[in-house]
Amino acid sequence: MRLTTLDKTVASTIAVCIGLLLLFVGRSAQSARMAAVSDVAAVREEAALRQPRVVYSAIDADGFEQLFLLPLDLAGDEPFAGEARQITNMPLGIWDFTVSPVEPTIYFSALKEDGTSDLWRYGVDTEAPTLVLSCADAACTDPAVSPDGSLIAFTRRTAHPFSSPMTSPPRLQLLTPADGAAYPLFADSQKLGLEPSWSGDGQWLSSVSPDPPGVGAYQLETGEEAFFPSRSGEGGAWRPGALQLAISDIDQGDDTFVTQIERFDLGDDEQVALSEHDFPVEDTGPVWSPDGAWLALRRKELAGPGQSLSKQIWRMRADGSDAAPLTQDIDPDAEIDYGLPSWSPDGRYLVYHRFPLRGPDITISVWLMDVETGEQRLLVEPGQRPLWVQ
Repeated sequence: MRLTTLDKTVASTIAVCIGLLLLFVGRSAQSARMAAVSDVAAVREEAALRQPRVVYSAIDADGFEQLFLLPLDLAGDEPFAGEARQITNMPLGIWDFTVSPVEPTIYFSALKEDGTSDLWRYGVDTEAPTLVLSCADAACTDPAVSPDGSLIAFTRRTAHPFSSPMTSPPRLQLLTPADGAAYPLFADSQKLGLEPSWSGDGQWLSSVSPDPPGVGAYQLETGEEAFFPSRSGEGGAWRPGALQLAISDIDQGDDTFVTQIERFDLGDDEQVALSEHDFPVEDTGPVWSPDGAWLALRRKELAGPGQSLSKQIWRMRADGSDAAPLTQDIDPDAEIDYGLPSWSPDGRYLVYHRFPLRGPDITISVWLMDVETGEQRLLVEPGQRPLWVQ
């Protein structure tokens, strides 16, 4: 068919319009992407500008464990701690707590007279905690916030008239903070689990399995499961940026029981022993650095020159190499036991509590370590179980 001059003009006009439309759509999409990148950058910049804080627990005047917030100044030559502020005043105290990975918010479980417990939330810029989930007939504990903050995994133990809720079989549930809805993680109501932990991509949940003993992992979208036998009773630690778990397990050596850490790769089933040492050890509580390059852990040397009753803080690379103690307070007359360490978001500092095993003044206290220099600094006493607030 032969095109007339009018046809050609109309076709040209349509082509120009389509071109302009595509250009507009492209620029709109590019603008949206730039806006999204800008939003992410703004969030990161805002997080970098936030004042560092540490949340820890201590006993109040009535003998109940409460939460306290401690501001830090790490910008100067000498780290400086501000004045600690009590942020909970629960009638029977708190049970456990965690920190959100995406916002300066603390989630905790609070005890009630009947032995049950509820889940609460405290934003560091608010005046008082708010109730997240009321557990009228159960003890709800072990809150763990997903990497994007959209879900909270927790342990639920149903109350029974013949036993304490804390001794009832533990089952895992998920909670959406936006609407307060809670539901079981597993379709099988008899499947047990406690102390949940999220993988860095938010796709997997690991937990302590009481029967059979070990660490279980569950893929939320596909339902895929993995299981790692362990008798330590500890959960696994997810390596940032990888589907790898560091898990401690008890094994019988030549003449004693040892506790060693192994790294499991869910992708290729690789298993790497990390606790190689000249003498038998008890390694527990592995915690990954934010970049996934290092593990901090608690180690008790069971023989050799470093033998002691206390656990010291060690650091090793992801493959177990370059293992070295960060603390060495093993003097029999002044032996110090160290609690589970917590990394700062930049990976430079650790916070932990120290507990003297001997002496007239046995007071548990919160300390800060500069990992680069090895310098330790007392932050507050008494205090225990410190965590960084993002």
